[in-house]
Amino acid sequence: VFLKGKLKKPSFLYSFIGLIFALVLFLVYNIFFSRGESWEVKKVRLGNSSYSDPFTDLSEDGILETNSITRLQVNIPDVGNLFLDPETKIQRLKSNDVRLLKGTITAMKDGAKKFLSIEVLGAEIKDYFLGGQSKVTLVDQKTSLLEVTDGWVSLNNDNLESLVLPNHFCTITADSGVGLPYRNGSSKEFVEAINDYCFTRPNNEEALISILTKADVTNSVTLWNLIKRVTRKQREMVIYTIFGLLGEPPSGVTDDGLKTLDSAMLKKLLEEIEIKI
Repeated sequence: VFLKGKLKKPSFLYSFIGLIFALVLFLVYNIFFSRGESWEVKKVRLGNSSYSDPFTDLSEDGILETNSITRLQVNIPDVGNLFLDPETKIQRLKSNDVRLLKGTITAMKDGAKKFLSIEVLGAEIKDYFLGGQSKVTLVDQKTSLLEVTDGWVSLNNDNLESLVLPNHFCTITADSGVGLPYRNGSSKEFVEAINDYCFTRPNNEEALISILTKADVTNSVTLWNLIKRVTRKQREMVIYTIFGLLGEPPSGVTDDGLKTLDSAMLKKLLEEIEIKI
């Protein structure tokens, strides 16, 4: 009765009609427009990746899984291709986000116009620049391994960003988060020192010194990532180790700026490191 009486007033009636219209538009948008387009999935012929057969489509929230003899190629519009190895399982999340649930995926993002994000326990793996190629393997239920072949990749966990450059690996754990990236071909002793500092004795200064003493110039990406993880007092040790390995720092990069984590200087230093290694 109350609503019926209110509807007799033109101002209330128009407002009520407007509200209903807005709700209808919201529902139509969510049902038909807010969800991303389906991703085309093809079955790759084992032993010949240049041939593939149509397999299915993957929509948002959908799950895709391969068996022991199947390899799949997922075409992500404006991003590139995602390849699923045998015994692999993924879930497509919103937009261009994927969660790795099992196995190994390889992202090839040649000519990408949009960024790709891969979620694993302990971190979110994102493109830093458009394009590139990387592989992510779920080693077990608590450990993942990232390998970057081309481009820069960002690893995010608890507001800490690590950058992984080409020809580098990085271990991620559900309990301890993101390890330090290390170059392919690093000595066994150097990798053991990284794992000790990141996972066995987190942030232990003795473990930190072990990394610094075992590093050579090819390990500069590891040391660069260390700058953001250590205390200000320890930061000085890391910076001078990098300068000692690289020689003169790039023009415009100072130790005082790096100590305060000046973002422009950090990026310039990393660009110099990429050239020298």
